[in-house]
Amino acid sequence: LTSCKTLANVFGRPSSTGTKQSLPQASFTALELVNSSWIVDYKLEKCDASELTQAKSLVANHLGASDLLLADRLYFDTQWYASLIKDETDFLFRVNCDRYKSCTLESQNQIKQQRVSQANVDLVVDLRIKGGPETIPVRYIEIKREHCSTLYFMTILSAAELKFLEASDLYRMRWEIETDFRFFKGQD
Repeated sequence: LTSCKTLANVFGRPSSTGTKQSLPQASFTALELVNSSWIVDYKLEKCDASELTQAKSLVANHLGASDLLLADRLYFDTQWYASLIKDETDFLFRVNCDRYKSCTLESQNQIKQQRVSQANVDLVVDLRIKGGPETIPVRYIEIKREHCSTLYFMTILSAAELKFLEASDLYRMRWEIETDFRFFKGQD
């Protein structure tokens, strides 16, 4: 089924309240990806279920020591980061530009100082765990790009394990998932 105004009027866009269903091609795409083994594991939930909760559940069952989790801005959760570190799961999360404010004041100041003195930011900071006084050390990266928006990352990988610019390369590979989804859900 092609995307058109008639379908949008009937189905709308999926909403977190569960009042609107997803377009039929989205359901078809999900079934096709499972059938073709592009999706290794999945969890069926109501449309109002939290993506973050589902992601945590899937990761807990499958990732551990020496695995690498690449994720986007939607999945920022400091308590989850702490549990990933405890489970020895490596991670690289793209984060929003203001997530540095989740760091301690001392770390925020270090980030601001490095912004002034260098083109990019790459340093280990103390990230506050939501709901408590504890912190965890994470590597905070800002990569300025010409004619594009700056990329912001948090990772547990050291500079020896992940070179500065490799973070954007890994993220670009992860982003191919989004473009593949767009292709499958498109009119063709």
